[in-house]
Amino acid sequence: RELEAVFEQRVKAGKDKDFDAQMALISPDYTATLANGTTWNYAQIRDHIRRLNEQTVKTEDVTCGIKIEELTIRGNEAIIEARQYCPRKQRLRDGKIHDVYTSVLQTETWVKTADGWKLKRVENERDQVIEVDGRPANPDGAPKKPN
Repeated sequence: RELEAVFEQRVKAGKDKDFDAQMALISPDYTATLANGTTWNYAQIRDHIRRLNEQTVKTEDVTCGIKIEELTIRGNEAIIEARQYCPRKQRLRDGKIHDVYTSVLQTETWVKTADGWKLKRVENERDQVIEVDGRPANPDGAPKKPN
């Protein structure tokens, strides 16, 4: 239940484009391995969230979310199979506003700290969908970031 509440906070912070609330849920030792093999650290996820907040014009409140598909607790860590999905209006590199839909299933490691649960690691991204204006943005199957 605690983690469900954290995920609700996470979704709300994203919809509200509340940068401080989004970052409060991420551990300073955060790392990620993306589907294309790229690795990210805390500074890179911070910059990504800031950029996404700036580019997002409108998030569709009804359907954006994160679903916990599996949950395993190991001491003060939680391993979660999380499916994220988010349709939104987003300004892309061409300067125009587009309908963007993204979805991904990924393995997340959360750690319980004195300040609550923090996202520590993201890996095993799969089932990734990226669409711009209803068309796949990754037609060759290689994940691409629409920004």
